[in-house]
Parts: sequence; structure tokens; C-alpha cells
Amino acid sequence: MEKLSIYFTINCFDNSLLFHYDRGIQYASKEFRKLIKSNSLVTQSMSRKRNCWGNAVAKSFF
Repeated sequence: MEKLSIYFTINCFDNSLLFHYDRGIQYASKEFRKLIKSNSLVTQSMSRKRNCWGNAVAKSFF
């Protein structure tokens, strides 16, 4: 989490950033969600519960 916080501090985004992730515990934690919400240019996207295809779409896009 510290590295992500440093990244947000030193990098300036010209456009918004979509941060998509699966339902891993590290991404669902209150601390992580608070960090993502603190950066107004970052939109968080989490796969729905019991829906493995949501993450597959994001991965196949890139």
C-alpha cells in the first residue's frame, strides 16, 4: 500500500485511471479503498461476487 501511495504522490495523471481488480482481500480492505478514493482521478472497479467473467473482460481488454 505504501508503494501505491507513493506512486499517486509522484505521478500526475492527465486523464482518469480505471483500477479494476478481483475480490482479493487486499483490494477489498478499507485502507485500500480509502487510498483509491483519495485520488480523484482514479475510479475503482471490482468484479461482482461469484462472477468470474467480470475480471476476464478487463484482462482480455489489455
